[in-house]
Amino acid sequence: MAIDDPRTVETLVAELQEKPWWDVPDVIEALSRTKDARAIGPLVAMLQYENKQAGKHLGDETIKHVEEIRQKAIDALATLGHPDVIEAMISAMKSTSFLTRAGALRVLGRVGDSMAIDDPRKVEILIAELQHDRWSARAKAIEDLSRTKDARAIGPLVAMLQYNGEHSQEIRQKAIDALATLGHPNVVKAMVSAVKNTDYETRAGALRVLGRVGGSEALPVIATAFLSEAYGYVVVAAALALLSAIQKGASIDQPSEIVSRALRSLQANNTTYNTTIEGSDEKIAMAALVENVVPLYSTDIETGLLAKIEALCDFNIPIVEEYGSDSGITFDYRKTTRSLQFAKARLAARSELARRRSSV
Repeated sequence: MAIDDPRTVETLVAELQEKPWWDVPDVIEALSRTKDARAIGPLVAMLQYENKQAGKHLGDETIKHVEEIRQKAIDALATLGHPDVIEAMISAMKSTSFLTRAGALRVLGRVGDSMAIDDPRKVEILIAELQHDRWSARAKAIEDLSRTKDARAIGPLVAMLQYNGEHSQEIRQKAIDALATLGHPNVVKAMVSAVKNTDYETRAGALRVLGRVGGSEALPVIATAFLSEAYGYVVVAAALALLSAIQKGASIDQPSEIVSRALRSLQANNTTYNTTIEGSDEKIAMAALVENVVPLYSTDIETGLLAKIEALCDFNIPIVEEYGSDSGITFDYRKTTRSLQFAKARLAARSELARRRSSV
């Protein structure tokens, strides 16, 4: 029978079960040339092929052939050229068999490599690859998803904000970068929702994204998180987001409350969460926030604010190496002291101006 004869597929599928294991690779290769959807299911089954004919004791040569058969099945599915292959592989990702899931991922990777980034099916493949066992494959899938500009990528990327596997910090940072550069209007809405997530990594990541891409609608959300969040790691993320918004010209509605909250953190003996985020521990971020928010006061200066800041100028803040943050701001211990000194000088100048006006 010719390879395009419908009966050929039925015959070859039967031969997968009937032929001795050393003939199976040839049968699989023949199936790949049929371009027939009926070959997909049997080929997926071959992803977890085991040589039962050889018995329990497999020699090295037999094991080599078993691996060859599984690889042939991957090659066949990747080259079958039928549109149903992608959907079948995404479905196979839910299999309880590790071999099936791993094989399906490899097929999707091969099929996806030949697709343009704006192919609608590409997004489905990349989302599936977020489940890859290798962190580097996950990282690449995240980077590629950011270039799709597709709303379907948002939810899976948000889920990556709480990734706890190998190289978790790098994966979460890539997810933040991807969400910030995705360029879809639904990103801000999704981040506003994610700020309420019970997972602190997700809340922190969402705030950092909002600091980069959020507009006026995001500012109240960031400010509320800064004022109400109890988890120090998230507070730092909110502080960095506020700083980014201020540097982009945003108007802060509650400067007094924000400065008071920052000062309370600076006055505390310990941070609420002993960690760094983008090179900025809690006290460093708070000092920079005080410096940047003080000039935004539009009413009379809060009584005693100058004294509070002055008292903190000589505060023993731990040395932290200088890092660049995703908001474009760089912090180190010297800048912390300078931030407070600048805030003090600005307040002193404004207080003197107010005194002179009142004496006229």
